[in-house]
Amino acid sequence: MTNAEQDARALAIRDHLLPLIQAHGALEEVSGMAGRVARWRVGGFICLLRSPFTPWPAEVPIASYDQAISRQRAKRVLPWGLEVWSGHKMLSLQWDDEGQVDVTSFQRGPWEVEALALGAEPSPSR
Repeated sequence: MTNAEQDARALAIRDHLLPLIQAHGALEEVSGMAGRVARWRVGGFICLLRSPFTPWPAEVPIASYDQAISRQRAKRVLPWGLEVWSGHKMLSLQWDDEGQVDVTSFQRGPWEVEALALGAEPSPSR
């Protein structure tokens, strides 16, 4: 699977989970940060959604040259972020409203089908 195909799969999972997290998630304080994330626990999954409305902590002053170089080389943090956990982190990505996406990590596996089945209405029994 190419990187583009893998990114497309990650985005399909994101697009499926976002409305579910928004509908069923609860805002929770983030330990060590001045802000909140929406957290949704369902089955064996924990989904965390960070939005541009979640303030980031104030930056710590730079104490050394190495810290300054490290900060310069760090990737820019995009305003939206999603993490999906199932025992361990399966998916981590961030994006902005202009279409820039950064898939930080994506562990492929059967969990993808399970995640995409979340929220499916059971068929009525007759």
